Amino acid sequence: MRVGCFVLIIFAAVQLQGQNSVKGRVADSTNAPVPYIAIALLNAADSSIYRGVNNDDNGVFEFTNIKKGNYKVKVACIGYKEFYTSAFSVDSATKLELPEIKLSSAGINLKEVSVSVQKKTIEFKGGNIIVYIDGSPLAIGNSAYDLLSRLPGVMVDNDNISISGNSGVKVMIDDRIQQLSGSQLIALLKSLQGSNIDKIEVLKIPPVKYDAAGGAGLINIKTKRVKITGFSGSVNGNVSQGFYTRFGSGTSLNYKGKKLAIFTGLNANQSPTRYNYTSERNVKHDTVNTHLYQVNANKTVEYIYSYYFGGDWFINKKNILGFKYEGSPGNSDVDRRGQIQLKNNDQGYDLLPYHSFTINKWNSNNANINFEHLLDTVGGKIKFAADYTNNNSSVDGHNENYFKDNNSNDVKPAFIYTNKNTAGISLLASKIDLEKKLSKVFSIETGVKYSYSDLYSDFELQRQNQITNVYETDTMFTNKFVYNEQIQAGYFNLMAEKNKLSYSLGVRAENTIIKAQSVTKGTIYNREYFGLFPLLSIDYNSSANHNFSFSYNRRLERPNYTSFNPYRAFFSNILVSGQGNPYLMPQYNNAFNLSHIYKGTITNAVNYNLIQNALTGYIYQNDSTKETIWKQGNLKYMHTFAYNFSTNIEITKKWRLVFNTSFHLMYYDGTLNNLPYKASGFSYGGWMNNQFSLPKDIKLEVSAFCYGPWLGGVSYTQTRGALHISLKKSFFNNKLDVYLSANDIFYTLNLYNKFKFQNLDFYTKETMDTRRYNFGLSYNFGKIKVQQRKNQSSEDEKRRIGR
Repeated sequence: MRVGCFVLIIFAAVQLQGQNSVKGRVADSTNAPVPYIAIALLNAADSSIYRGVNNDDNGVFEFTNIKKGNYKVKVACIGYKEFYTSAFSVDSATKLELPEIKLSSAGINLKEVSVSVQKKTIEFKGGNIIVYIDGSPLAIGNSAYDLLSRLPGVMVDNDNISISGNSGVKVMIDDRIQQLSGSQLIALLKSLQGSNIDKIEVLKIPPVKYDAAGGAGLINIKTKRVKITGFSGSVNGNVSQGFYTRFGSGTSLNYKGKKLAIFTGLNANQSPTRYNYTSERNVKHDTVNTHLYQVNANKTVEYIYSYYFGGDWFINKKNILGFKYEGSPGNSDVDRRGQIQLKNNDQGYDLLPYHSFTINKWNSNNANINFEHLLDTVGGKIKFAADYTNNNSSVDGHNENYFKDNNSNDVKPAFIYTNKNTAGISLLASKIDLEKKLSKVFSIETGVKYSYSDLYSDFELQRQNQITNVYETDTMFTNKFVYNEQIQAGYFNLMAEKNKLSYSLGVRAENTIIKAQSVTKGTIYNREYFGLFPLLSIDYNSSANHNFSFSYNRRLERPNYTSFNPYRAFFSNILVSGQGNPYLMPQYNNAFNLSHIYKGTITNAVNYNLIQNALTGYIYQNDSTKETIWKQGNLKYMHTFAYNFSTNIEITKKWRLVFNTSFHLMYYDGTLNNLPYKASGFSYGGWMNNQFSLPKDIKLEVSAFCYGPWLGGVSYTQTRGALHISLKKSFFNNKLDVYLSANDIFYTLNLYNKFKFQNLDFYTKETMDTRRYNFGLSYNFGKIKVQQRKNQSSEDEKRRIGR
């Protein structure tokens, strides 16, 4: 009854008089959308430009808050004839939807387009952020992993990605969730070069059509597709200098005809990286106080490759069939050397020098087939997609630990061991979606999805017998683990827009079935849970200058697949290890957002997040042996309060400023390591991007960010920030682009952490190869005609595995 009353209230509200608009869609002769082009609203009397916009992925554009008068629309795009609509009148109550605009092909003339709209490289929409990479100075010499840290509110620390300080972020590529984790996800992101990326979306309030996973939100990386009719392609190369020199190159070849589009690409990168780590730890055992000082240096050399090929068959004006196959093989060599100095140690040694060398290999493959059927000319469609993913990896390591006194004499037998971990996953996922406009006011989205995934991990540790020098299996640290997960999901979303009010009311249902088994220990863990994940979003345009919005959504974060495995694995030395927890529960996030936008450029927003079963990593310390074991648990609650301010303004015709700042208050409450834990903290952050158009068609970007002290569960991260500069210059009618950039110029991205938790008194410092100077070239070739058709692939999943 309450829900029914609520719907009636909302329905009545949308009948109110309000904001006017003119809306339309641009397509080519095959009815495929022509996206990202300049649309001008002209005064009918003298054809002067009143306002300009770019249309979206589906070719749709919209003008709002229009002064009373007579207008017409002009569409201009390279390779097409200019198009003008008939004149029409607009008053304060006009809600006009133009007939679909069909563009006709024209001869090539690179100077034919007279409509000039400066495309914003960064947009803030409904609490979400869109960063356009294509054409930006960031496009060459940076991978997707590098670009993430350049996004407003996104923090990247090694393999941990967070939005506004909240972990549990899921990464999507072309609307497909990547269920990799840890180093495998990072390897995938490093294999995706900026030259292949169109834009990146930071979705703090994702629609219900996406998986409920990702408690902190989603990052959706949209790649480029076929852009021009006929044969086309590009080649690029870059070199980057930091502590070590890195190289990267890539190429793409494409063909697009009236009935068929084919696209292929290949990328290769060699990326050596330096990582330094120091820590200090105080341990009190009985009456003995021991101080541990650790110094560690890593050199990692990664060889990362990626390739893809696929196509779209335009069967007729209403049906499109597509496929895509992707592969990402690679390997890395990690050479780790370090030493721990122990003062006043009661374990019989003073120095623990260690050395390890690890070879990681992986190969990830994904096959996708998708079909799209257009129901009408106003956006109605049915979409189907199915994916099969296979991922295999292996880790082979040799590790040496020595026990010495202050004079470097051996005082205990060395601990030398090898470790081998072979892991594999397979995933089958399918999904069908329906989008339908019911009337001028109402439209719906609905769909179902099923995914089935398997994981296995076989970890073996062999210790060297100090007498015989023979390696013998250590059963305490050897483990075989299998994991199976099924997810059945469905969603429904109702959207309405009329006059000053628009809203979206949706819900997603997911049922999860988990079966995990430690084959070695003979233990089985079964779990099944069902969840409803509603989304409510309301937008109210009180006037041409003021927009108010409110949203609520509920999401979850499932534990990492391998985090269920209760076996222990060594990290850098015998005093540092990690252990899974088979009793972890999923985390649920209830997010509330209220915002105000002034003149479409200045946004003020307040947010509140109530997180239940908050997944929290912590370090358990054994005072007797001096060991630390990384574990994960569930806190009962986590509360976050935030205020955000952002602006995106054109200061002059040659200078655009984008600025974002936020303030956060966090509160944790629950039990960790069988003891009560409560903590609170305050933090702030700022992000700024300046875009300059210099003489001779040179583009300059200057960006900087600073994040204040942050409480992340049981760790306190000190203030850090960076300054980046990028330049782009085009030659030969924009066919050749030259890029120069400098990242982290003042080398201020060092990471300082402090752990004050139960008996743990721990300080760490991490420095990475973040100050880098990049040079890149990109050359595009092919006939310049038709803009791309966006391949509407539905989301898939890949395994959440870590190593």
